[in-house]
This record gives sequence, C-alpha cells and structure tokens, in this order.
Amino acid sequence: MTSRRLIKTAKIITLFSFFGGTIIFFWFYFTMNYNALFLGYMYIAFTVILNLGLLVVMLVRSLSDEESRSKLRSAGALMFVNIPVMFIYVGLTVMLLNRLRITLVNKTTHEIANIKLFGCEEHKIGNIPAGESKGVWVYIPTDCQVEMEYLLNGRKTNATVVEYASAGHGELITYEIRP
Repeated sequence: MTSRRLIKTAKIITLFSFFGGTIIFFWFYFTMNYNALFLGYMYIAFTVILNLGLLVVMLVRSLSDEESRSKLRSAGALMFVNIPVMFIYVGLTVMLLNRLRITLVNKTTHEIANIKLFGCEEHKIGNIPAGESKGVWVYIPTDCQVEMEYLLNGRKTNATVVEYASAGHGELITYEIRP
C-alpha cells in the first residue's frame, strides 16, 4: 500500500471510528437499550485494534518514507483525537448507568403540588400542572427504591415510583400519576 493510500485509509477509519461511536453512544443515551451498550463495548474493542494496527503500520512507514513522513504523522495525530472522545463517551455511559431518568406525567385533571422524591436520592420537584410532565435524574448510589410524596386536591399521597434500582443499571422510566 502506498503512503498516499495509507493516509487516505487512516482518515476514513478515523471518521468511521468517530461517527460509528457517536451513533452507538446516542442510541444508548436516548433508549438505554442494553444491546447498544454491548455493541458499544464490542465496537470499542474492534476500533482500538483496527486503529492501533494502522498506527503501527503508519509509524513503520514514516521511518522509511521521508517524503510522506509529515503527512503520515499528521494522519496518525488525527487518529489520536478519537482517544479522548472515546473516554468522554465511556465516562458519560458510566454516568448514565448510575442514573434513573424519570419522567413524571400528570394524568389527572388537577395540578399536583409539592412533589418530593426520596429513597435513592432526594429531589423536590415542585408542581406539575394537569396534563404536563417533568423529568428528573436520580443518582443510584446503591440498591434502593424511589418513593414519591405529593399533594393532589389538598390530600397528601405517597407512591412507589421505582421498587428496585441498582447501581450500574440505569433506566429510562415514565411514571404516570393518575387520580
């Protein structure tokens, strides 16, 4: 493979690695689908091996090809930009795995007042008008549950939003508050 072809291949693999990882990360972010998580792990392993292999070939080539040395090294440096992006995505994924993303939906005909969540983590939500919703992210420190207390028509009500949550098993949850 010529140096020119090697540089072009490095740029394509860099873009493939970045956009593929970004798509998988956002698939997981918006769905919390554990298939996306598994695919992400496999994708990281595959792209690390592919990128490292190509970097080694480019390094060896740059030692013998003085004419293309700077272009080969620039293409290699571009490939290294993906490394911090990967660590950011992994860090955000770990954060998501330790959060419950709860959407509280008011399905009543009245405003719900003084909403408080407690259990895993305490949150004061305030009020939710009839027919509207509010989202809250709850940190999962250990095995726990999420309870809710609120006022509906002046009457204090308690409910269990999440019976069991475990660190490392974040979820997207929609909880409908009904009369």
